[in-house]
Amino acid sequence: MDSESHKNTGSHGEEKKISTSELMASAKIVAEAAQSSLGKGSADQKPMDKAKVAEAAGDLLDAVGQYAKLDDQKGLGQYVDKAADYLHGYHPKGHDAATTASTFFQTGSSQR
Repeated sequence: MDSESHKNTGSHGEEKKISTSELMASAKIVAEAAQSSLGKGSADQKPMDKAKVAEAAGDLLDAVGQYAKLDDQKGLGQYVDKAADYLHGYHPKGHDAATTASTFFQTGSSQR
Protein backbone atom coordinates (compact mmCIF):
# COMPACT_ATOMS: atom_id res chain seq x y z
CA MET A 1 0.00 0.00 0.00
CA ASP A 2 3.04 2.22 -0.04
CA SER A 3 3.57 1.82 -3.77
CA GLU A 4 3.71 5.17 -5.50
CA SER A 5 2.10 3.71 -8.62
CA HIS A 6 -1.31 3.63 -6.95
CA LYS A 7 -3.65 6.44 -7.87
CA ASN A 8 -4.50 6.98 -4.19
CA THR A 9 -0.95 7.90 -3.21
CA GLY A 10 -0.37 11.54 -2.33
CA SER A 11 2.18 13.87 -3.94
CA HIS A 12 4.80 13.21 -1.25
CA GLY A 13 4.41 9.42 -1.19
CA GLU A 14 2.00 9.35 1.76
CA GLU A 15 -1.28 7.53 1.31
CA LYS A 16 -4.34 9.59 0.55
CA LYS A 17 -7.43 8.58 2.50
CA ILE A 18 -9.90 6.96 0.12
CA SER A 19 -13.25 8.74 0.19
CA THR A 20 -16.52 6.96 0.86
CA SER A 21 -17.82 7.90 -2.58
CA GLU A 22 -14.69 6.40 -4.22
CA LEU A 23 -15.19 3.21 -2.22
CA MET A 24 -18.83 2.99 -3.23
CA ALA A 25 -17.94 3.52 -6.89
CA SER A 26 -15.30 0.77 -6.70
CA ALA A 27 -17.69 -1.58 -4.90
CA LYS A 28 -20.34 -0.94 -7.57
CA ILE A 29 -17.89 -1.80 -10.37
CA VAL A 30 -16.83 -5.04 -8.66
CA ALA A 31 -20.45 -5.98 -7.89
CA GLU A 32 -21.52 -5.35 -11.51
CA ALA A 33 -18.64 -7.52 -12.74
CA ALA A 34 -19.67 -10.31 -10.38
CA GLN A 35 -23.29 -10.09 -11.52
CA SER A 36 -22.21 -10.07 -15.14
CA SER A 37 -20.01 -13.14 -14.72
CA LEU A 38 -22.85 -15.00 -13.03
CA GLY A 39 -25.28 -14.13 -15.81
CA LYS A 40 -27.40 -11.97 -13.50
CA GLY A 41 -26.81 -8.73 -15.39
CA SER A 42 -29.29 -7.21 -17.80
CA ALA A 43 -29.41 -8.54 -21.35
CA ASP A 44 -28.18 -5.24 -22.82
CA GLN A 45 -25.22 -5.00 -20.45
CA LYS A 46 -21.89 -4.38 -22.20
CA PRO A 47 -18.81 -6.47 -21.35
CA MET A 48 -16.83 -5.34 -18.32
CA ASP A 49 -13.38 -3.82 -18.72
CA LYS A 50 -11.20 -6.26 -16.78
CA ALA A 51 -8.51 -3.68 -16.09
CA LYS A 52 -11.13 -1.31 -14.65
CA VAL A 53 -12.54 -4.08 -12.44
CA ALA A 54 -9.03 -5.02 -11.26
CA GLU A 55 -8.28 -1.38 -10.43
CA ALA A 56 -11.54 -1.09 -8.46
CA ALA A 57 -10.80 -4.30 -6.55
CA GLY A 58 -7.31 -3.00 -5.79
CA ASP A 59 -8.81 0.23 -4.47
CA LEU A 60 -11.09 -1.80 -2.18
CA LEU A 61 -8.12 -3.76 -0.84
CA ASP A 62 -6.19 -0.53 -0.29
CA ALA A 63 -9.12 0.77 1.73
CA VAL A 64 -9.19 -2.43 3.81
CA GLY A 65 -5.54 -1.91 4.64
CA GLN A 66 -6.11 1.73 5.56
CA TYR A 67 -9.28 1.38 7.59
CA ALA A 68 -8.07 -1.76 9.40
CA LYS A 69 -4.67 -0.10 9.95
CA LEU A 70 -2.83 -3.16 8.67
CA ASP A 71 0.96 -3.14 8.62
CA ASP A 72 1.96 -3.63 5.00
CA GLN A 73 5.33 -5.09 6.01
CA LYS A 74 4.13 -8.08 8.08
CA GLY A 75 1.19 -10.31 8.85
CA LEU A 76 -2.06 -10.11 6.94
CA GLY A 77 -1.26 -6.59 5.81
CA GLN A 78 1.58 -7.74 3.57
CA TYR A 79 -0.77 -10.08 1.69
CA VAL A 80 -3.45 -7.42 1.31
CA ASP A 81 -0.74 -5.07 0.02
CA LYS A 82 0.61 -7.64 -2.47
CA ALA A 83 -2.88 -8.39 -3.75
CA ALA A 84 -3.68 -4.67 -4.14
CA ASP A 85 -0.38 -4.07 -5.95
CA TYR A 86 -1.08 -6.98 -8.27
CA LEU A 87 -4.59 -5.76 -9.07
CA HIS A 88 -3.41 -2.20 -9.69
CA GLY A 89 -0.83 -3.54 -12.14
CA TYR A 90 -3.16 -5.99 -13.87
CA HIS A 91 -3.42 -5.64 -17.63
CA PRO A 92 -5.36 -8.39 -19.44
CA LYS A 93 -3.47 -10.30 -22.10
CA GLY A 94 -6.16 -12.53 -23.51
CA HIS A 95 -6.98 -14.46 -20.31
CA ASP A 96 -9.60 -13.76 -17.69
CA ALA A 97 -8.93 -11.98 -14.37
CA ALA A 98 -10.38 -14.76 -12.23
CA THR A 99 -7.82 -17.26 -13.52
CA THR A 100 -4.96 -14.80 -13.06
CA ALA A 101 -6.03 -13.81 -9.54
CA SER A 102 -6.54 -17.46 -8.61
CA THR A 103 -3.03 -18.27 -9.81
CA PHE A 104 -1.62 -15.32 -7.87
CA PHE A 105 -3.19 -16.40 -4.60
CA GLN A 106 -2.26 -20.07 -5.08
CA THR A 107 1.40 -19.35 -5.77
CA GLY A 108 1.76 -16.39 -3.43
CA SER A 109 3.56 -14.29 -6.01
CA SER A 110 2.58 -12.03 -8.84
CA GLN A 111 3.19 -13.43 -12.29
CA ARG A 112 2.55 -10.60 -14.73
